[in-house]
Amino acid sequence: MKNQGKPGRHTIFVTAAMMAVATLLLTGCGDTSPKYFEYDSEADEISGKINLSRITYIVPRLKVGPDEGRLNEANIEKLIRMIKEKDFTSFRVKAYIIFDEHKVTMYESELFEKGKNEPDSRELRDMKKQLTETLTFYRSI
Repeated sequence: MKNQGKPGRHTIFVTAAMMAVATLLLTGCGDTSPKYFEYDSEADEISGKINLSRITYIVPRLKVGPDEGRLNEANIEKLIRMIKEKDFTSFRVKAYIIFDEHKVTMYESELFEKGKNEPDSRELRDMKKQLTETLTFYRSI
C-alpha cells in the first residue's frame, strides 16, 4: 500500500479532466454567433419566431419544378398561364421566403403531371390565392 493518503498522478489527471468537461457543459462552448431565432417562450420556439432586427436581407422565392425565381405578380401570372396552356410535363410549386440563409416554406403544392394529375380550375384558384398571400405577407415584413 504505497502513497496511502496521497492521490496518484492518474487520479489527479482524471479529476482535472472531469472538471474541465463539467465546466464546458455548464458554461457552453462559447458560441458567439448571432441568434437569428430568439424565443421568448416555448410557443415561440415551436413556431420559429424570427428576430428581424438581426436579419440582413429577406427575399421571396418561387420554385416551379427545377426552375426558381423571385416571387412576384408577373411570375405568378406566368405560372398560371403556363398551367392553363398545359405547357408542362410534371412540376411541383413551392413558395418560400429566405431570411438570410434560413428558408421558410409558405406554400408547397402536390406533384402535378400532364395527363395524370393535372390541376383543375379550383386548384389553380387556390394556388394563385396562396401564392398571392405569401407575396402579401412578404411585403408586410
